[in-house]
Amino acid sequence: MKSATAFTTGILLSSVLLLSACGGQSYTQSRSRQSANFTTGTSNSTTTTDGGSSSDSDTSDTTASLGVPALSMRAGAIGYTSVSVTVKARSLLKVRFTPGIQDRTVSGSGFSPKYSGLGVYITVGDHTEMTSFLYNGLYGGEAENSEILDFSNSFPRACASSDPSCKETVTITVSQPNYDYWCVNFGYSCGYWTRVETSHPWHGTLKIQTESTDPIQ
Repeated sequence: MKSATAFTTGILLSSVLLLSACGGQSYTQSRSRQSANFTTGTSNSTTTTDGGSSSDSDTSDTTASLGVPALSMRAGAIGYTSVSVTVKARSLLKVRFTPGIQDRTVSGSGFSPKYSGLGVYITVGDHTEMTSFLYNGLYGGEAENSEILDFSNSFPRACASSDPSCKETVTITVSQPNYDYWCVNFGYSCGYWTRVETSHPWHGTLKIQTESTDPIQ
């Protein structure tokens, strides 16, 4: 009995040492680790519209259906850069990010740099929020959504209160993308994520709620 116990203990110890040697962690653990390499990237820009109209001028969120889905648009770039979109909003702005599975190749090649997760920063005005490291569905199942981030108080108000049809043009910037490319493709640095390589494309979907749309689903 003593010999069997020692044998079992040896197997467990060997497994732990093997995982430690290659940086391996469970997926849950890996999402709690943050790279120290986050810095501000360069900028690209695209534009969208407000997705509807509304005469409401207060700042309250409502569960009443307007029949206008939350805005949905692709946000992505190449490398460790940023991309911006603009929307029309008066008093309410909420955002959610969902990472996408790689669907592009590196320019001039047939190489598609796969990753299974992505984490980004989202900025409106002077307010920046970092998402957690989010699974994109590469291995099956649903992609993870970020928390719904409320930027309602993060953009300036220039519209007169007497003009309920007026809306502000608000810029939403997605930046500093980090992924798990090295683990997915080469089996190392697992449990950590790193900034997207210079030539690698990345993308996700922004869901955007304003007072002119229904809540984000």
